[in-house]
Amino acid sequence: MYKFDIQDYSLLSVHFDVNRDFKPGPDVQVNTSLSLTHDYIDDQNSLRLFMKVDVSGESGPLNISVEMGSLFKFEKKPATDKLAKIAEINCASILFPFVRETIADLTRRSGLPPFLLPPINFVELYKNNHAGESE
Repeated sequence: MYKFDIQDYSLLSVHFDVNRDFKPGPDVQVNTSLSLTHDYIDDQNSLRLFMKVDVSGESGPLNISVEMGSLFKFEKKPATDKLAKIAEINCASILFPFVRETIADLTRRSGLPPFLLPPINFVELYKNNHAGESE
């Protein structure tokens, strides 16, 4: 068991466009993608996690790209073979609600109904991203 706390999070970049030609209908498709990167800072016993979410679609009402960063302080450095798992499951689960709220707030402020990202199972996402790797 590794003890850690979130020290900070920040909005690093935002790109937001409303599709002015948007026509509501049954054929509206919105694609969502999420990417994670992380690195460990040994001398600070900290992990930096970066989460980027893109919401797009030619027939959709908007295009959004949001990147947030966070800093997690550890009591002791996790084993190297556990670091990615902790970052991509535990730390990502903590940061995700902040990203989700930012996207909902941006869409609400544009005059559209808030766009709520669906919940993400970070355990399954980790398994899919690391399929074939030894545990």
